[in-house]
Formats: sequence, structure tokens, C-alpha cells
Amino acid sequence: MTNRPTQLLPDPFVRRVADAIDESSLLAPGDRVVVGVSGGVDSVALLASLHTLASEPGRGYAITVAHLNHRLRDTADTDETFVQSLADALALPCHTGRGDIRQQAQTTGESLETAGRAARYNFLLAVAADVDAAAVATGHHYNDNVETVLHRILRGTHLRELAGMTPRRPLLGSEVQLIRPLLPLRREEIAEFAARAELTWREDHTNRDATFTRNALRHELLPLLADRFNPRIDDAIARLSQSARQAEAYLAAAGSALLAACNPAQPDADTLALDLPPLVDAEPLLRSYAMRQALEDFGAPMRHLGHARLADLDALLAAPAPSRLALPGGILAERSIDQITYRRATTPATT
Repeated sequence: MTNRPTQLLPDPFVRRVADAIDESSLLAPGDRVVVGVSGGVDSVALLASLHTLASEPGRGYAITVAHLNHRLRDTADTDETFVQSLADALALPCHTGRGDIRQQAQTTGESLETAGRAARYNFLLAVAADVDAAAVATGHHYNDNVETVLHRILRGTHLRELAGMTPRRPLLGSEVQLIRPLLPLRREEIAEFAARAELTWREDHTNRDATFTRNALRHELLPLLADRFNPRIDDAIARLSQSARQAEAYLAAAGSALLAACNPAQPDADTLALDLPPLVDAEPLLRSYAMRQALEDFGAPMRHLGHARLADLDALLAAPAPSRLALPGGILAERSIDQITYRRATTPATT
């Protein structure tokens, strides 16, 4: 990468990144931000943009580069060296780490993609904590969001996941924000900017490997849908995502109001009690949102609480008192005459 921040400032791509940051309040002046850099064109373009904007009056971001070597391909060590050299050229601190993603996937039964994402986010959060950063920035963009929403439709999903990627969210439940300044920008726009700015990056040959789900969506299914059904399929899915995000925000607010009406009480760290009548009288959809919010607040492992378990929890409200239901994470839901109580069980419970 050429270290030319003043020359990149007028570039319309950099201005659009700045607009995305400002419109969604992704970064405040002087914020410390960790930039996840794989070495690919997306993350390199993100780093170039943020490094350029950091020199702009009123921004002054303090950037740390972070790279996790997944050790999944032959070029992994070379990619790590490339990112370190890139950071050195920009006079930026760089944190690197290594993980055995293949072994992790075998241990957990997850796909390589899922295991790699989990390891990467844990690593980035650790770096953010080490440098006291307010945010972690990743190079996710418009097309990534489209692919994510399509993947969720195919595997089965609910409204919240149809909303797709958000510009910012808490990283792994922490106070550190995961931000995506490139989310409004398309893959081709990123490539065009990289060429104009004379950036250098690493090509990942595994991006063409259709055995990975996201690659199959990108190179096989989306082109098929565009050719056979809708040449603007990307935009159609993006509009669906935006509509779902708006509906999700409305329903989440209504669910939070319902939860407040249940007078949540937490006599100790392992117990949360809710008044039952407001839940029983509410519409099923709002009831689901309120119970989901209560479980999130209680620290339940939401990734394991799918539609079926939430339906079981809803059925518990109509069951005769006393009744109870074991939930993932060692949580026991108990229904009494006028309350539903979540408790962290010391031993697995049975329904």
C-alpha cells in the first residue's frame, strides 16, 4: 500500500466511508479502533480508508491492525507477513495471532467457516481489550450482507436474522462495538478504489472453493438467480434485509415495553422473575420478543435458543402451574400461578 493519506482524501470512496461512519455514529473523534485485516482487498481497502480519515481534522482515530493466522492454507504465513509489513509501512501497531481452526472445528462439530469466525472475533476482542479500543472494524460490505441473508433464508430463519448485518453491534456481548464502515459499498466499488489507490493485497484462492457455503452462494446460486429470475437479485435481497431491520427494530421496542410491564425482578445473579399476566394477555409475537429479551438480559446462550425452544417456552405459559422447562445453558424456566422464573440450574433439569 502506498502511504498517501492526503492524496486519498478527495477519493469518493473514502468520502462514502466517512459518511457511513458519521451516519451510524460508528466512531467518535479520537477513538481507538482495531481493524481486522486478512490481507484481502476488502480489509486492505478498509484500512486504507480509515488510515486516510484518521489524518482528517476532527477525527484523529488511533488505529491498531490485527490479523489472525487461521493456518488453513499454504499461504497463511505469507499472508501474516504481508499484513505485518502493511502495518509497518503505515507506521501502525500490529497484533497477530494464530489458531488451529481445523482442530477447533473437529472438536466443536462446527464448519470451518463457523469455527474461523468465532476464533477471529474472540481474537479481535482480545486485541481491543489489550489496546483499550472502543471498536473493532471489519471489511464486511454490501454483497456480504446479501449473501448472509440468502444463507439464512436457505437454512431457515426468523425476522431478526433476515435483518442481516448491522453497521454496528456489541462484539460478543462486550462494550466493544463491532463496526462495518464498508457495509453500504459493493464489492466492485471496493475493487475499483483499490486499483485507483494503487493498493496491494493478497488473493485468497479458497474464495473460489465451492465446498465453502458462502463461496457456493456467491459463485453459483446468486448468478443462477440473477440469470433465471431477477438480474437485480442483490438489490431485492438488500431491500428485504432493510425492511426486516425496520420491522425488527419496531417489534424489539414493543417487546421491551412488554417486558418492562412484567416487572422483571432479579433477587440474585442466578434468578430472574417476571409477572405472568402481561405475557399471557399479549399477542404471541410480542410475547416471544419479550421472552427473548429477558433471556438475553439473563445471559442465556441465544445461538442455542432456536424457534423450537422458544415455542416450548411459549407453551410453558399455558401449562398448569407448577410447570418447568429445561433450556440450553443450564437455565430452568419455572411457571407458577402468577410468575415465570428463570434460574441457572446447578444440575441438568428435566421437563
